[in-house]
Amino acid sequence: MPEKWLHRLFPNGRKAESVGKEYRLVYDGKLTREEVLAQTPAAPWQLVRSFCADRPHAASSRISC
Repeated sequence: MPEKWLHRLFPNGRKAESVGKEYRLVYDGKLTREEVLAQTPAAPWQLVRSFCADRPHAASSRISC
């Protein structure tokens, strides 16, 4: 990244993180993906529901039970 843009993009002196050949902007106060996932509460697993499983139809396109 050219030095002339660093002071405009990062006025407080913080720099961009180099990720391979790309740069990732880091904003003040913005959480990283890992931090967001760590703070997200877990959700319970839901069972997969199947309709008309005990009485299957000959025509699979018909859904009425």
